[in-house]
This record gives sequence, structure tokens and C-alpha cells, in this order.
Amino acid sequence: MSKKKISFPRTPNRGNLVEAIDSWVIGEKKEPNPLFQREEIKKSEYARTTFQIPTGLYKKLKKVALIEDKSITQKLTEILEQNLPDL
Repeated sequence: MSKKKISFPRTPNRGNLVEAIDSWVIGEKKEPNPLFQREEIKKSEYARTTFQIPTGLYKKLKKVALIEDKSITQKLTEILEQNLPDL
């Protein structure tokens, strides 16, 4: 019999997931946790815009979007649609 060792990665617990999200939100990691996969957005349906918001608010938006398995664009669109009046 072979004495080859096989190692399995630890299953991430909730604490590690929160730490991974936090490190991504503050910019320590370039990619979010691979457990989060979201559908692609058709860019032709959106207009690109730039605006400034407080850093803390941006981090909160980024974290909420990740937890809800949405892109920042999807989450921001949802927030704006819920809060802007129909004209």
C-alpha cells in the first residue's frame, strides 16, 4: 500500500468568510471569495458614470453587495430603483 498523503483544505467557517469579505472590501484582496459567483451584466444596458461617495459608505455598499451575491452595479441599481421617484 502506498503511504502517499492527501491533504484537504479546511472548510471555511463563518469567521474566515467574514474576514475574507472584510479584506476584499478594504482592498487587501483583488478578488472576492470564490464561493461568490454572480451573473454577468450586459454592459450595453448600462451607462457608465463617476461620482464620489464617502469611503465608509463605499465599503458598506461593497460588503452588502458581496454578502447578497450581487455586483456593486446590481446593488446600486436596486437601491436607486427603490428610492428614486417615478417621473
